[in-house]
Amino acid sequence: MTVASSVSKSGPYTGDGATKAFPFSFQITQASDVLVVSTVTTGGIAVDTELTTGYTVAVNADQTASPGGTVTMTAAPDSSTQITLL
Repeated sequence: MTVASSVSKSGPYTGDGATKAFPFSFQITQASDVLVVSTVTTGGIAVDTELTTGYTVAVNADQTASPGGTVTMTAAPDSSTQITLL
């Protein structure tokens, strides 16, 4: 039996030093299903950000009718950083 899978992705979003909230529209079952990758655009260095210390996740209540939610970063990323939600 074949099981279908796909990588759900939102972004990359480029930081502006003020925006902390980034939406995503893929279905999840819990906050820990979201991986946040911060990439420094000048060096291409990608770092996984830690849930609860680097960001929080607000999950839409009805993931069937309205999948996704919002990731809110602890600190607003600056213009040299891109945020990708997986």
